[in-house]
Amino acid sequence: MAVARRSALPLPLGPYSAPSAAMPIAANYAGGPFRLDARLAGPSSPDYGTEHTPPCNCPSLTAAQLASVQRHAGAAVAVAAGQQHLDDSSDGWSDAHSDLSGTTESAEGAMAHEIRSMCISKLRELADAERLAPDFISEAQRDGDGGVSETGRQNLLIWLRHFNAFFGLAPDSFAVAASLVDSMLELTRVKPEHADLVGVACLRIAAKMVGAVELQPTPRELCINCDNTFSEQDLDRMETIVYNKLQGQFHKVVPFDFLSELLQLAALSSGPPILATGAFEAVVSTRLLTSCFYYELMSYRPTTIALAVLVFELNRLAPEFDTASLADRIGAILFVPVWDLDNCVRCLAKVTALSGRHAEDGAASETEP
Repeated sequence: MAVARRSALPLPLGPYSAPSAAMPIAANYAGGPFRLDARLAGPSSPDYGTEHTPPCNCPSLTAAQLASVQRHAGAAVAVAAGQQHLDDSSDGWSDAHSDLSGTTESAEGAMAHEIRSMCISKLRELADAERLAPDFISEAQRDGDGGVSETGRQNLLIWLRHFNAFFGLAPDSFAVAASLVDSMLELTRVKPEHADLVGVACLRIAAKMVGAVELQPTPRELCINCDNTFSEQDLDRMETIVYNKLQGQFHKVVPFDFLSELLQLAALSSGPPILATGAFEAVVSTRLLTSCFYYELMSYRPTTIALAVLVFELNRLAPEFDTASLADRIGAILFVPVWDLDNCVRCLAKVTALSGRHAEDGAASETEP
């Protein structure tokens, strides 16, 4: 059963106050762009907050993107209709061609069945390896009394995601880094003034695990872009501490791990044509990555969160489709109870709505004279 937790309110999106000693980087990051010339320019180059970009909202499709998705979906439907028309008008074809067509359809059906079985096998393997995270903010971190608070954790993960994108690292490197941060917060009390150093050390470890060697940031680049808040020796020492604390357990199952197989399974389970579009995959991918920002969602299994994200986006972008029926079929395969999935979808909708309201409030405050 999901454990009730305090709601993680999204961050105010207006400019932050002057940097504090407790969280010199993450807590004061206002979404400003990292400057590419800051990688070699020197200690005074980073300028966080000179330009505001809301950091914690999962972007919705723009009107142009949605139109593109609808065009792709319409094209897929038209192709399917054309194929059906050809099938209906094939009565005059030769028996030999009919036999060949039947053989081809059988081969395609067998291939689709094999792919579906592989997806189910992989998803169940991930589900067997997942575990429900304990309430480490209240227990290990004492709700911020000497440790990292819920808001401090959220600030750190939002900042790390932008830092990950600045260095051109893959999305899954951020997913691994976020899981490493949570593992550290679960195992040991982290002082707020050390939280940013722990986060950068986790990001560097994640880049080594899943990133290309040529894209891995050097300690010098990381320190320069952190305004030299800590030294290269501090970063190396913290990496060693993370390695020793985690004892080789560098990756746990997170919702992002389910992305590829879950979309394939949904498409092969009579899902809507929009599932085959790149724009929809990008939206689901971003939503899965940003779901880690909200501590309240961690009371659900990663399997449940991944399926809830898929259901939430289908309800939003394909409202005419019977999403509930598809969710029931996939939920039965992955052993996700209907009541738990419904609760997770409602929780996701709540934090998304709160993020949207805070984004609007932040934009309004910036336009005031």
